[in-house]
Amino acid sequence: MEGMLVEEKNGDLVIDLKLCIYKLPEKARELMKNTASSEVILGIRPENIVITKESRENSLEATVVYIELTGKESNVHLEAGGSSLIAIRNSTQDIKAGDKVWLSFDEEKIHIFDQKSGKALLR
Repeated sequence: MEGMLVEEKNGDLVIDLKLCIYKLPEKARELMKNTASSEVILGIRPENIVITKESRENSLEATVVYIELTGKESNVHLEAGGSSLIAIRNSTQDIKAGDKVWLSFDEEKIHIFDQKSGKALLR
């Protein structure tokens, strides 16, 4: 996996995801102040990606490619900035293929790993 640089912008710690500039939540900012690592891997599980129909702070724009029904949950296949992503949702009644949506991450569920050592910095 390719590492991403943690940078300071306007007093916030951010990561350039190439799809958007992601502002780290407070918990992660405090952790990063106490570590020498600046190149990290950001991890998020598909079930911890939040899909909304309207833009939110710290979200990225995506398009719903198709929805795969898998029982009580659905795999939502998305495209954002030329990259393919999958999010898992319990209900997809409000979205359909072709819809423009915004993705954000459950800030309590993000993972940050040191690029060089692979050590978990936040999980």
